[in-house]
Amino acid sequence: MHSHGERKQGTINIKYVLRFIAVSFLYLLAGIIALILSMIPVILIARDSIFILWLFGFVTMIIFGLSYMFVSGLSRSKAYAERSINFEFFSMNAGVILFFIGFNMQYMNSFIKLLALVGLFLILFSVAAHVFNIIYMVSGKEGNSKEKPGYSDNY
Repeated sequence: MHSHGERKQGTINIKYVLRFIAVSFLYLLAGIIALILSMIPVILIARDSIFILWLFGFVTMIIFGLSYMFVSGLSRSKAYAERSINFEFFSMNAGVILFFIGFNMQYMNSFIKLLALVGLFLILFSVAAHVFNIIYMVSGKEGNSKEKPGYSDNY
């Protein structure tokens, strides 16, 4: 059995793929609701924040989920970093939510404006973690094993 943060061997767990995809559709729905609410004059929701919600909440999250599925299958990689995937998922969600709140309430005080900036940095860290994970998977490393079964340097 593997510890929580250990590099895993075996195809990527489908729960990671489904978690990214399911949450992405929640952001799509939230963005549509926010867009409808933004059309009510007394409710002040910045349209730019809605587009960020859709871009990073829906589009990027669905791409992250699908890229794990495709890269795992196409590269036949059996290695992935569970802790990094979890960090990526939670930092992207926290980033999108903090940015949305901070951007829409930035005129109240400077602390709230700081939330938007923190949100953007969390989104950046999440994207960097995803790039790391994809590169790791494509590299073909399989946990602690030094050599793949049947692998030979002779072509």
